[in-house]
Amino acid sequence: MKLWRISNFANLSGDGGLRFSARWHTVGHRIVYCAEHPAGSLVEHLVHINWGVMPDRFQLLTIDIEDGVAMDEIAAENLPDGWRNNLAVTRSKGDAWLASESTLLCRVPSVILPEVYNVLVNPAHPDMARTKIVNRRSVPLDSRLGPGKSQTTSRNQLS
Repeated sequence: MKLWRISNFANLSGDGGLRFSARWHTVGHRIVYCAEHPAGSLVEHLVHINWGVMPDRFQLLTIDIEDGVAMDEIAAENLPDGWRNNLAVTRSKGDAWLASESTLLCRVPSVILPEVYNVLVNPAHPDMARTKIVNRRSVPLDSRLGPGKSQTTSRNQLS
């Protein structure tokens, strides 16, 4: 299985989770957020960018997970109504998964588009040894991304 991650660091330590809470965990837990597709990784990254200091490039990591590694899933349809706006719900689910140490991976719905899934990685799990960064590359950020940056195109021009 391939996963993607945008990060300034070329490691999968999950140390950021020790200092900051995020959608699927509370502070003090090592965790790595990945996406099933590079575009998903970019969208998830862009929602957290300070547009005033937007970088012109980002680092995209391609991560290989060996076949046979088990994965849990927290499906959107199994979450309560309003979960997208309730950090307590998603954080408690993620923390419970981390505490269970049941699997290396947990598939979770994106808040931005719940039909798209992200994958959480528990770096403390023994199967972490079956995970490897296989590519790291610097990718230019398209200048059309960001507030007021898109080119105006009418529907007639797209037809």
